Amino acid sequence: GVGSILTGLKNNKKLIVCPRLAKYHEHMNDHQIQIVDRFYEEGYILRYNDGDNLADVLKQIDNFKPKKFKSNTDKFISIIENYIDNN
Repeated sequence: GVGSILTGLKNNKKLIVCPRLAKYHEHMNDHQIQIVDRFYEEGYILRYNDGDNLADVLKQIDNFKPKKFKSNTDKFISIIENYIDNN
């Protein structure tokens, strides 16, 4: 899930992420596909999708340069504090 991905990114790890799927009864729905796709599209991770050749994905890891993760936590706290102070 997101927590596992963020932990790896915060620790500067290269990640290959495989979403759990509903069709295998690993999850109730396929929301993890959307999460994995977003992190992949942003350049943070490599992904392994059902049916992909794992060996091909593993070959990418040495040359993969993940985008540096930057948390938006401080920004969200500032928005909330500003809202509270002004209301």
